Amino acid sequence: MDTRLKMYETLYNEWGTVLPCGEHPAVGIGGHIQGGAFGFLCRQHGLGADYLYAVEVLCVNKNRQVEKVIATREPSDKNRELWWAHTGGGAGNFGIVTRFWFREPGAVAKEPSALLPKAPSVIETIELEWQWNDMNENNFRQLVDNYCDWCFKNAQPEITGSKLYATLYLQNKITGKIQLKSLLTEPTDGVVDDFIQSVNNELNIFCTVKRNNTSWVGFALNPFPDIFSGQKAAFKVKDAFLCQPFTHQQINSIYHYLTEYKDVPGSNVGLATYGGQVNSIASDATALVQRGAILGTACAVGWLDRKDEAKSMEWVRNCYNDLYSETGGVPVPGKQTGGCIIAHPDNDIADSNWNKSGLPWHAFYYQSNYLRLQKIKANWDPLNIFRHSLSVEPSYTKS
Repeated sequence: MDTRLKMYETLYNEWGTVLPCGEHPAVGIGGHIQGGAFGFLCRQHGLGADYLYAVEVLCVNKNRQVEKVIATREPSDKNRELWWAHTGGGAGNFGIVTRFWFREPGAVAKEPSALLPKAPSVIETIELEWQWNDMNENNFRQLVDNYCDWCFKNAQPEITGSKLYATLYLQNKITGKIQLKSLLTEPTDGVVDDFIQSVNNELNIFCTVKRNNTSWVGFALNPFPDIFSGQKAAFKVKDAFLCQPFTHQQINSIYHYLTEYKDVPGSNVGLATYGGQVNSIASDATALVQRGAILGTACAVGWLDRKDEAKSMEWVRNCYNDLYSETGGVPVPGKQTGGCIIAHPDNDIADSNWNKSGLPWHAFYYQSNYLRLQKIKANWDPLNIFRHSLSVEPSYTKS
């Protein structure tokens, strides 16, 4: 049984709690937590990494000896920096994680049911669908505008809309439809109606709406099957955080790539709501620095046949490059964009052929937290044993 699937079931059935992470139980929890761990409940409860209390790590010291280290978030813990590095510092950087402990910040009770957020017993799923045949460039732009505007207005913590999570799937025109999948984790008068009305404002095309109440654990173990299930495919994802809505020029670019490339049916651009409780935490409180975004967005493509790989990769790279053309083909952290998340590593960010911003790759993933991660790396992996193409470099090496 998958570790996250078992975790969801155990937490819910034994104690009625939930760890807010992930969108599908097939994603392994080990690397997910170290990448920050966003998911369906992040706007209401924050990231999975925000609940990491302690971590057990097998590190290699300067004498090439393996040491088992337990690091906690307790201020008095001499190993606390190693804990901090695992709250969004990325997998494969500091050692091999063999155990996690989770506890809500501030929780002191010994009873397991009081250590994590209460799981919703029932949630409402909301599914919207528009037909591409009804869509032209103007109402496509209106739809994306509406969605981004709602996300911008509802990105702050403690706002009513923070109980609602949604992803807009802008699929290639050849698929015939555009879908929006959403869930409300806590019954709140008017939130869903307002959301549906806001997304369809001045759109003037038909939209099918499906609303359904279901159990949380049933949903979590098999969320939105028409999106997350299907044939296994190879895929490439290039993501970014938005701090402000897409410009009309960017939306027009998305429209072009979704309507003109009919030989890449697995291509899409996804826009997932962000913010809420995620944005209530300081950017240096965890290694995950992105705490001011309104959206997580990604250009993605999948293919079943190897012969389609080249054109699929060309599509996703060019789409992403044109989307952020004004900042060197990449989402430079700033007023509108907020870099990328290390949970979706992309070697292109370290390639000057695709990243023409002049900024190094770590400026997108770690930003102001990188120097601190480098010092932790030098301390706990002094021989740089755990490394890959986007790994944190020790502070004593050229960054």
